[in-house]
Amino acid sequence: AIAAMNDWIDANPLGIGINWSSSLEVALRLMAWTWTLALLRQSAALTGGTLIRVLSSIHAHAAHVEKYLSRYFSPNTHLTGEALGLFYAGVAFPEFRDAERWRATGATTLIEQADQQVSVDGIYFEQSTCYQRYTCDIYLHFLQLAGRRHIDVPARTREHLQRMVDVLVTLRGPDGMVPAIGDADGGQLMPLVIRERGDCRGIFAAAAALLGRRDFAHAAGGAAPEVEWLFGADGADAFARAA
Repeated sequence: AIAAMNDWIDANPLGIGINWSSSLEVALRLMAWTWTLALLRQSAALTGGTLIRVLSSIHAHAAHVEKYLSRYFSPNTHLTGEALGLFYAGVAFPEFRDAERWRATGATTLIEQADQQVSVDGIYFEQSTCYQRYTCDIYLHFLQLAGRRHIDVPARTREHLQRMVDVLVTLRGPDGMVPAIGDADGGQLMPLVIRERGDCRGIFAAAAALLGRRDFAHAAGGAAPEVEWLFGADGADAFARAA
């Protein structure tokens, strides 16, 4: 993993080449590297020099996302995914001078966009089950991170997420799969478990743990691995209470 990050930094000078052309891709890489550093934090291979190099690149990623937020082109999951990347950087790396601004920009953007992108019946405005699922993932991560850092998020943002998950639960078929409706790219925010495209059980389980909804726990069919990846042992207990 460390070699892969170092190779990427060597091959992709800041702002040059296709791997800097999409702010969403930059944000997704920032989040993936944040997880990687967290998982490797006890590794002797993560030396001081290597850590500083990767942290410097993460700072450059966040600065790039902040500069090129998709407010005009693709102000949909591109914008919310990028805002989540900024929120990640601001929360996970508070030692950065810009962290407080990134955290505030990310949170404000995510709260505002939930109001604009989610209809009163919980349908995501692109009317696509793929992007409905993707948006649920984004807000599950946002609310989890905000909760752990005791950052206030309006109750209506949780309600937006709740209604979006309601839609996916309602649309699922007898086999538990959500049908492919509308535009789709098959992408996921953070594929912690390899699943078929229409399999939303990980979202249902995580939402049950976060929101305490028994029907979400039932739709999940059990405490999916995503619960402990996102919430730890506390999440397993929260899912058990919901179920």
